[in-house]
Amino acid sequence: MLNDEISLAEPPDVSGDPLVRDPGIVNLSPFLGPIYPPSWRGRYPHLMPVDLAIWNRFMDKYAADFVGFQYDVTVGEGAKAPEGASDADKYLLWSLTVKRIDCLGIRKDRVIVFEVKPRLGMAAIGQMVSYYVLWLRQYGRPPAVQVATVCEQSEPDLEFVAAQLGFLVIVV
Repeated sequence: MLNDEISLAEPPDVSGDPLVRDPGIVNLSPFLGPIYPPSWRGRYPHLMPVDLAIWNRFMDKYAADFVGFQYDVTVGEGAKAPEGASDADKYLLWSLTVKRIDCLGIRKDRVIVFEVKPRLGMAAIGQMVSYYVLWLRQYGRPPAVQVATVCEQSEPDLEFVAAQLGFLVIVV
């Protein structure tokens, strides 16, 4: 299901890294946020309460397939404040309009951009397209990046559309 045909260089060994701190969070990527180990469970940044049960089911089933996870990863520029706006207003406008990826799953062979939704819908497909395009513009193309929706309900038409775009649909 998580398509093993794409390969990526082995990730760096982070065991013994001085940035490892309780509860096992590694911060190797300050621009994207801390990397949470697959065993970590807690309040996932950015996930809405309706999404938590879905994500927990995914984690129970697939977390061991990953090196780590990053949450609330920003992509895009957000809206620009009008001339003369205070720094606080500029930041507020940016924080409200920048796009936020629910989760970035880090595997040995690829990075997966996850959107968590109760139901796969056209809005989720649009979000996946947007995140992918903004990711490529902002961070460049890593050797292997995939986009996926984790949901509890799906429908054949939209699974077909997702597959045509190269996106994964994971129903849990």
